[in-house]
Amino acid sequence: MGEVSSQEAAGPRDQTEIAQAISSLTAADWLRLRKVSHLYARRDMSAKDVLQEAIARALEGSRVWPKGVDFVRFLVGVMSSIANVEYEKAKLRPTLVMIDGEKGGGETVDYPDPTAGPEDQAIQRQQVVRIRSAVLSLFEDDQIARDLVEGTMEELTAEELRELLGLDETAYNSKRRYIRRRIDKHFPGGWQS
Repeated sequence: MGEVSSQEAAGPRDQTEIAQAISSLTAADWLRLRKVSHLYARRDMSAKDVLQEAIARALEGSRVWPKGVDFVRFLVGVMSSIANVEYEKAKLRPTLVMIDGEKGGGETVDYPDPTAGPEDQAIQRQQVVRIRSAVLSLFEDDQIARDLVEGTMEELTAEELRELLGLDETAYNSKRRYIRRRIDKHFPGGWQS
């Protein structure tokens, strides 16, 4: 067999590989995915729907699973993306408030939207991506620390993180102190954009 080019190695996975990865998920993988889906559930979208939508998008190819990326981590990222889009949609829906008038009738008042405009929201999302990338890059030499940071960013609880990473409370607290020291060392004045 010939060598695989670096572009092919880094390219996306096909539908057969995705289907195989889904069927190969362990009970622990499903538990993690269900827990994360509950974190991303919104009023308009249940946890089950978030997870099913992530899997559907992977299978249909609208979300590409790159080679070299863990499948569970990929699905967590897809769920995060789905939840963010749903959250942004919900923020853009107008809120109508009924106020009683003098004669007992009601008038509809549409207050101005206090949230940032689309341009500001795009800038904020880009800033979040830059911060996330910069912080995660600090832990490329320590997979447990990186997973702990990523889980914290995904708003998993300490108990969930300890369970997923196989850490007891002492090891978990020690790793958190290590992470905090490394971040403080690299960003002593906080994040500078």
